[in-house]
Order: sequence, then structure tokens, then C-alpha cells
Amino acid sequence: MRRVLGFLIGFNLSLAVWGAVHFAPAARAQSYVRNGSTDPAISLTLPGLLSFWSGQAAARSVTTDAQWNSAMQTVFSTTAFPGVDPTSLAFLRSFFVQVVHVGVP
Repeated sequence: MRRVLGFLIGFNLSLAVWGAVHFAPAARAQSYVRNGSTDPAISLTLPGLLSFWSGQAAARSVTTDAQWNSAMQTVFSTTAFPGVDPTSLAFLRSFFVQVVHVGVP
């Protein structure tokens, strides 16, 4: 009886480990986010983010990278965010200027 019980416990543990190894990464890798239940889901992949921000620019009639650069200079400025570390703002501004290109499908 002890051998059978030991086998069942061992089998269940190995099944639990196998499930954790194979299914946990997929469960943790949430690739979409949304602000509310009725808002559209936004992909957290790089192509999804580029497409989202490019769409945001187009919705605001920003059609060139130069206009986008100017908009990011305004948005991520110490005037818009008084008291925020200028280095942090420069990083955000640089990220959005260098990574997001208007018109990315």
C-alpha cells in the first residue's frame, strides 16, 4: 500500500512540475493590456506598440517624424511635468522619438 501511495504522490508531483514548466510561462506572458473592460486591447509586443503610437499620432494629425519629434519635445518637457527629473524626461522623449515612427502599420 505504501508503494502505491508513494507512486501516486510521485506521479502527482511530477505532473505538477511538468505543468508548471509547460504552462506557467504562457500564463505569465500577458501580451495585451487595456485601460478598462470596454477599451481596446493594446499589444505589448514591439510591433503592437509601434502601431498603437503611430495610430495615436495619426489621430492627432501628426504625419511626419519631425512633427512627432516636436510633439515629444512638448509632451516630455519640464514645463509639462514640473518637478520631474529632467534625465527621466529625456529618456522618455528619446525612447518615443527613436522607437516610434509615424506611419508604422
